[in-house]
Amino acid sequence: AVSQAAPLRRVKVQGDLKLHDNGAQASGGVLANAEVGGNVEFGSQQQYICRSVNFAGKDRMEAHNEFTSAWNAVFVDCTGDALPEANDGMGVDEKGNTLPCIVRDDTPKVVVDKPYIAVKNDGETFELRVPKARVRADDDAAEGSFGPDLTGEDDGARDFSTVKLGIATVI
Repeated sequence: AVSQAAPLRRVKVQGDLKLHDNGAQASGGVLANAEVGGNVEFGSQQQYICRSVNFAGKDRMEAHNEFTSAWNAVFVDCTGDALPEANDGMGVDEKGNTLPCIVRDDTPKVVVDKPYIAVKNDGETFELRVPKARVRADDDAAEGSFGPDLTGEDDGARDFSTVKLGIATVI
């Protein structure tokens, strides 16, 4: 299971992705810059945000099945036939269960990723990767989604060569 404090970013999942432990351990989270080749099961998440994700699963995520969160879900700059339709969360399904609120922004004006730490090619040292903001010109809305950025080849990099490890002392 993933959590709000442990986002799942820059991944390529070839099969199905299950974001809960049989309905438990599911408080919400973030899935960003990802490609999912199979179906995604959100389970009983309270809330979930997906940004720049390509959902390539064969089963469409619907507001009343196991593929969407229990309370609300946000999809920003996402692609794929499995994406659910937007829903205001005010309806009920055939069993009387309240439908989750589903928000979609398929063509955001700006997409900004958080910096992240990556291992350099030598496999031993690290660098801070700082992604560039992706900005859409006013007339680019017809171009569709920015889509996932799995490579980070346009990211700026900051070296950790001057970082010193130390031991914290409590006074």
